[in-house]
Amino acid sequence: MRCEACGMEYGVTHVCPAAFGAVRKEEAEPAPPPGFAPLHYLRQGWAIARWDEIAIRRASRDGMALVYGAIFFYFAVVVQFTALALTNPRVGRLPPPALIVVGVFTLLFATVYQSLYFVLCHFLVKRFLGGNGSFLGILRPMLLSSFLLCLAAIPYVGLLATGVWWGIAILLW
Repeated sequence: MRCEACGMEYGVTHVCPAAFGAVRKEEAEPAPPPGFAPLHYLRQGWAIARWDEIAIRRASRDGMALVYGAIFFYFAVVVQFTALALTNPRVGRLPPPALIVVGVFTLLFATVYQSLYFVLCHFLVKRFLGGNGSFLGILRPMLLSSFLLCLAAIPYVGLLATGVWWGIAILLW
């Protein structure tokens, strides 16, 4: 058999010297459309949500993925807060200015909470499990797929689905 990356012939196993640090051709993607391209990043986020390793690697190197991912994250937090305001009688009775203030504090809290969660997970993986990725390389795909947090608005099963699918599976991938 012949290795596509380095051209060497091998039998059963092969440790390819070209594979380390090299970008495979299927991972190389043309640049996203210039300007405002939310659909491109939404498709990329959906590929990440389907645990597509190539999409995760692409997003980890894309600088704009952080910006679009933050937009997706804040949108998902707003969806969760709106679902809470519509279903919880205590929150729903607040006057509109108070709802806005509570919404802003919810966004700030969610940002701090998720940031600390990612930092802790990154530290534990680097320290105890031998991980070698950068923090931004992990944060970009996580934020791009953060629209999955909208699942938390589903009563009873939403938090479990969100925690397993987005919080554990994608982060550990």
